[in-house]
Amino acid sequence: MVAVLGENREWHFRHRGESSCNGQTYLHKLAKIWWEWSFNNTNHFPVSYRAHNECPHKEECAVFQKLHPKECSGEAFHIFDLKEYYDMADQEKGDRGYIADVRLSSSTNTSRRPVFLEAKVENPCSPEKIADGIRIIEVDIQHEADIVQPLEEKESVRFYNFNRQLHRDDLKRLIRFTLFKTGKFSLDVISCSNAQKHAPDSFFEVLLLRNKASKDEKFKQRFLDFCMSQAILQEASVRHCRFCAMNQRCRIIPRIRKDIDFSQLASNCHDWYPSIHNCEKVINRFNGGEYFIWKP
Repeated sequence: MVAVLGENREWHFRHRGESSCNGQTYLHKLAKIWWEWSFNNTNHFPVSYRAHNECPHKEECAVFQKLHPKECSGEAFHIFDLKEYYDMADQEKGDRGYIADVRLSSSTNTSRRPVFLEAKVENPCSPEKIADGIRIIEVDIQHEADIVQPLEEKESVRFYNFNRQLHRDDLKRLIRFTLFKTGKFSLDVISCSNAQKHAPDSFFEVLLLRNKASKDEKFKQRFLDFCMSQAILQEASVRHCRFCAMNQRCRIIPRIRKDIDFSQLASNCHDWYPSIHNCEKVINRFNGGEYFIWKP
């Protein structure tokens, strides 16, 4: 069979010369030609299969106990690009005495065991081949469309001997607001494994699961206001001019420099007292995602 890559009609394959084959042989040959050609002529060859992504630390993790992120347990589709590990696709090549319809191998790392792409038109992979530990992607093929489908695990696309346990380490990122006993506060990004590590003088923290919106500077200011409001309502020792009930009537603020530390200014002000209404309004308007509060 030869590939017909014309400009007018859709790309297809046809028999070479006078050769012919029955439907099963045709689909089998076509699958091998297509997989070999597409792997060797594209920059990416993605596949995906089901894998366990349960974090081994979830039982003692404060993030999981408080928020139960679905990414921390259960099953997920693991997507990766075979072109990152292999650079050659060949028909009817073998490994350890077994022959593949198409074998993916690495020319730069010959010790890396290959991946077999197998077309099941009639006969499935032998139990012996599967038991040998070869990584196999077996595809049920009854029609031409089955050949060009994405290699995503399902009933008709089976993955054998692939690693089903994902290696996880700090997959979750959080933004942490920390209020210190001095009245100072900080905002930083941490990994989930550090969520239970607290500074000695920390006595109030808010932890938020990081998302795309949380990278925006305006979002960070809204989150900071939210955390300050939470701290004030829980009677933590924190002050800021923005949350003073006298903010709109204050005669000091208009006369000071814009770069002044308003937290420090409020801490030394004898007239400061919290605006509960403003704090509740900030909290009710915040929709930045899942969070939890830590106090010693």
